[in-house]
Amino acid sequence: VCFVFIFDYWMNFIAVSGMETTLFIMLLILGAYLYKSRKAVPLGIVLGLLIWTRPDGLAFIAALILDQIYIRWIVKEKDKPFQFSLREILTVSGIFLIFVLAYFGMNLYLSGTLLSNTYSAKIALNTETDTRIKFLTFHIGNFFTEEHYKFLLPGFLISAAILFYDMSKRKYNNVSVYVLFVLLFILMYLIKLPMFSRFGRYFMPMIPFFILSSMYGYYS
Repeated sequence: VCFVFIFDYWMNFIAVSGMETTLFIMLLILGAYLYKSRKAVPLGIVLGLLIWTRPDGLAFIAALILDQIYIRWIVKEKDKPFQFSLREILTVSGIFLIFVLAYFGMNLYLSGTLLSNTYSAKIALNTETDTRIKFLTFHIGNFFTEEHYKFLLPGFLISAAILFYDMSKRKYNNVSVYVLFVLLFILMYLIKLPMFSRFGRYFMPMIPFFILSSMYGYYS
């Protein structure tokens, strides 16, 4: 998985672009590690930094929340290694809230809105229904079928199918967070910002989790 990620074409391209994408990806990977190792304090800090780096980090946070809801109330196994205690959840939430309030305060001071004004400018340009259809069928479709991704896509679909099967059996799945993040990330852009940025850099944060889920699917 690391080998494929390190030599990924788009990862190497964006790493020398001077943009925030690789920082965002690093925080996502670090957040996934801290979540799996149940380190509440650093996880809260990293989730807060995710919002400061790019607000679409909310998709990753939503994936973690859904995963905890699933573990706590749906999974029927007695051994739940990734279930956070109430105290850990409150710790993560409290630290994250401090970072988010500071982020909102900065935006409010600079632009008079809770979110950056560049966000408002972008969503104003992408509200047509046909734009969303094109985004999903053309841009997302092409992004995941170009280069070596077309060989990884079947593995990801297998992984997603295994996840939904495990959910129907109320069984925990080790890549649930990764698959959920990819799906929620696409859904977030489909609803709020159905645009294909230059080189598809908005979608690149999905790549490490797409690779990991794909490898898991093939391995399974």
